[in-house]
Amino acid sequence: MLTYQDFLAVGDNPEAIADFISDVIADHEASEKFKIGQIAGEFYRGEDRYITELKKMIYDIDGSAKEDTYTPDRKCTANWYFYFTVQLVSHLLGNGISFSNEEVKKKLGGNKFDSVLQMCLTWAANDGEAYGLVTENGVKPLCYGSDVTEPRCAVLLDEYTSNIGAGVEYWQLDPDSPRIAVLYTQKGKMTFREFDDKDSKSGRSFQLVKDLEPYSNGITVSNKMQG
Repeated sequence: MLTYQDFLAVGDNPEAIADFISDVIADHEASEKFKIGQIAGEFYRGEDRYITELKKMIYDIDGSAKEDTYTPDRKCTANWYFYFTVQLVSHLLGNGISFSNEEVKKKLGGNKFDSVLQMCLTWAANDGEAYGLVTENGVKPLCYGSDVTEPRCAVLLDEYTSNIGAGVEYWQLDPDSPRIAVLYTQKGKMTFREFDDKDSKSGRSFQLVKDLEPYSNGITVSNKMQG
């Protein structure tokens, strides 16, 4: 597991940071948590790999098992997990979030903030966690990995405080397109893009395309929430 301290040790060299981002993404997707989130996301979409990959077997006179290719093998997946997750989110956040200071919610996106929280909770139910980045336009939801239609986010935790020190959001439009990665640090964000690289094992490597961009919001939120 890579941490925020590993990122600090890389230094300010863009090439070293680009290589580190590749390692972060590989480490993220190799984790057991990511794999479980992938399965949970499939259940949420009404898919069940355990049913669809199950094969009907028959046994011959010698007791040898063979795949049954003669009788119908119709399979139907259930969607109970989707309903339970929707009920959970609706029960906890169906009435929205209110603050003692109404200006706080306005800065977080107004009523859109409620939808963002519902989306984050849905992802958290599948992955075990989800994140939100406060921007000048409100809160941007970040998915750990269960939603295949959204960018994924790998966070770097501080070894001493367990807080998030930095994070990498990444996505790929299709298998033939390059991956794009955005590194969020405490100072700002940097954008990287994959390019063909014959010297790389995968044939591609990240390169910096947008240098450090400081955050422009300057928002600090501290308030009591009421359910």
